[in-house]
Amino acid sequence: MGCRGVWGMLLRACRCQLAVAILCVWQPAVVQALRDCPADAKEVLVGGAAVHFNIPALKHGDFLSTPCAQVRPGFVGSVTTMCVATVVSVNTRMCVAAGCPAGQSAPARIGDGAQLHLAEVTVRQGLSHDDAQWLHCRNLKDGYEGYAQLRCSFGELSADASSCHPPFKGPSSVFRVLNNQYLAGDWRIFELAFYETEDCSGGELRGEIFASSEDAKFEQRAALAVDGNWSTFWSAHCSEGCELKVAWMGLVLPEPKTVRCIRLQQSQVPCCRAESVRAEVWDGEGWQHLQSWNLTGPPSILGKDLAVPITCTENKPSGPGVVHDCDGPPVVGVQGGQTCAAKCGEGFAGDEQSFFCTASGAFDGMSPGCIDAAEITRLGSFSLIGFALALLAFAYRSVYMGGKARLTFDLEMMPTPLTGHWLEHHGKTAWERLDEDKRKRDALRMLGGDLTLDKNATEEEQAAQQQQMTGEDMARLEEEFRGLTGRKKRKALENAQSVDGLCSPCADPDVCLAYATCPLCRVADTWHTIGLPEWQSYWKIFWSYVACPFCWPCLNFYGRYRVRKAFKIPLEPHRDFLVHCVCCCLCTPCAHVQEARLVDAPILYFKCQSKLIEMQQAHIKLGEGLM
Repeated sequence: MGCRGVWGMLLRACRCQLAVAILCVWQPAVVQALRDCPADAKEVLVGGAAVHFNIPALKHGDFLSTPCAQVRPGFVGSVTTMCVATVVSVNTRMCVAAGCPAGQSAPARIGDGAQLHLAEVTVRQGLSHDDAQWLHCRNLKDGYEGYAQLRCSFGELSADASSCHPPFKGPSSVFRVLNNQYLAGDWRIFELAFYETEDCSGGELRGEIFASSEDAKFEQRAALAVDGNWSTFWSAHCSEGCELKVAWMGLVLPEPKTVRCIRLQQSQVPCCRAESVRAEVWDGEGWQHLQSWNLTGPPSILGKDLAVPITCTENKPSGPGVVHDCDGPPVVGVQGGQTCAAKCGEGFAGDEQSFFCTASGAFDGMSPGCIDAAEITRLGSFSLIGFALALLAFAYRSVYMGGKARLTFDLEMMPTPLTGHWLEHHGKTAWERLDEDKRKRDALRMLGGDLTLDKNATEEEQAAQQQQMTGEDMARLEEEFRGLTGRKKRKALENAQSVDGLCSPCADPDVCLAYATCPLCRVADTWHTIGLPEWQSYWKIFWSYVACPFCWPCLNFYGRYRVRKAFKIPLEPHRDFLVHCVCCCLCTPCAHVQEARLVDAPILYFKCQSKLIEMQQAHIKLGEGLM
């Protein structure tokens, strides 16, 4: 092998060893460079939202902690980043929404620009994210009602005092509009106004605005809906969309008014625009539905004029027994275009009628003619009772008074035993006295004398003769009770002298039965039979008693007085007052029968006397015929 060949082999061997030595020295650095993580930018989720996160260059195995607030404001915690073999892993699970610590404050605004009231509200206790705390509005402004809401959102505190309002001044002093459908977003109103005219041409009402809520964080407050600027708006705070009748805006008036038109300009965005709107009015105790509108068709940037129908208050149904529903709900009443019904209430009869509320504010219709069924029933009952009484009175007159004479011209012809006392007196009846009187007259006639009372004698002479008869009665009673002594005899004498027929109503069964059949008929019969004055006839007295029941004691007292005067019985008003006025329920029936027996006695006497005369005349004629 030549020298050139040897040197060539040595040179190749050295080159290989040099390459091996260089590879052994640089191999770790090359491997490390191949495993590092270069700078990058990623979309990461923080609190459920994707945010852009810039990641710096990291070496293999490096760990990086970044505050969450740098990644997404309003969050606390840290974002961890790790590089492993060129792979970057980002952990955001430690990021949570920031709360509001105790002592944090926020401005609260009450009213609109003309009457804006600012107050600083401080949270007393710490609030977590999306938590709320309620504060009574009187703590913000004296005399105000409602509640202000403190809301914490991502560490920022906001105060919503949109629902604070002054005290309501009674019915029809507060009006509001509401969303009458669900909204996916927040309801936004650019301008809202209430008018007294039906076409919103004038009479705009001024008061203090208030609302269900407002987006205080983004300064979309209630006052912006009444500032006259069509580029600013109020937005309700609805975290998950506005449910039906949750979002509303109202106006508190200093005095009750009537709203006939509402001008509403709301958002043109479908999610924040209500196609169905509802208006309500305060009735003093709660909210009443005023009117609803469906705002179909293309939206208008100039807003909508929403007419409120008139409430009818004139020409309401009226009349006895008429009931109706034309008053409608409180404050709202029955509005133009609506109908109501009027009918007859309980106890009345009649047809139902409809009333229509016209645009002039007056009802058009005719009230039903209601007939009082109870009154008809009472009238029918009274008529039936009156007919029954009349029939009973007629039957009584036919049965008991047929051919019965009156004592009008015969009072002076009555025999003495029937006058001066009741039918029973000192233990004897008038019939017994008549019998004794007849026996004495017959005996005295045989002796050529007369013991009867002289009809032409003076009252003193008649009284003396009566006294003589009374003495004879006393002597008879003494003889009758001769076997009794002491107290028993005195009591028996008193009872015998006091018996005048008052306590023996059934001594004459016919009179007692007649009175039991119809008391008023028997009383009228007594008055009629006396005959003086003549105008006091049976029917007049009967209907007087029927028509004036409350006058019965007075009529009975006067009737007894007439009997005493007709039969010359001594007047005893104190006894008559006790009988007919004090003890009327117990004693009056007995007194009526006593009076009836006395009045009927002369009729019976004259009737029997007339019958005897007829019999005597018949015997005389018969004797003459035999001769």
